[in-house]
Amino acid sequence: MAKKIKLGLVSRLIIADLSQGAGKLLGITGGIAYTSSLICGSTAFTVAINLFPNFMSAAREKMNALYEPIANFSAVINSVLKTAIIPLLPLYICGTFINMTVSGQTFTILNLLWKVFLTVIILHLSYLLVMFLAAGTISKKNPFILMKNQIPGYLSAIGTQSSAATIPVNLKCAEADGVSRGTTRFLW
Repeated sequence: MAKKIKLGLVSRLIIADLSQGAGKLLGITGGIAYTSSLICGSTAFTVAINLFPNFMSAAREKMNALYEPIANFSAVINSVLKTAIIPLLPLYICGTFINMTVSGQTFTILNLLWKVFLTVIILHLSYLLVMFLAAGTISKKNPFILMKNQIPGYLSAIGTQSSAATIPVNLKCAEADGVSRGTTRFLW
């Protein structure tokens, strides 16, 4: 609780340091974040419903043949897990991987996963390109240099899968792009 109060106070002090235009900057930042979320979510949904079924058509035939035995096995395991979740969970996971391996599904699933991962990376990079082109145009800076400076932040985000762990790296990237210290402190 004390940490939340301290962070709230720090945020207000940082906004107060910006003095003029702090409300406008806060509104623009919130608007960009909200719009970006809507665009990213809609794009990801559209790509997923149109592209992923194509990846899954070959895998679906194999999985349909194995569905009933696996579903029966799953029901048994689920009832056991309800009575002894913690001790038996590692055995269940091991059994699932063994079942995938024996039935030949491992490579089908891995084939599907790399396609999904590659699609996500392409969507990331496409969206980042659009965002950096817009930011470069507005700030009259070369968007490709701005993107190059952001590579450590992007790799940190992909590698850690943690936005919190990426914040310090992104602050350094923003400074390399020439974003003022007051703005980076405000955004943090």
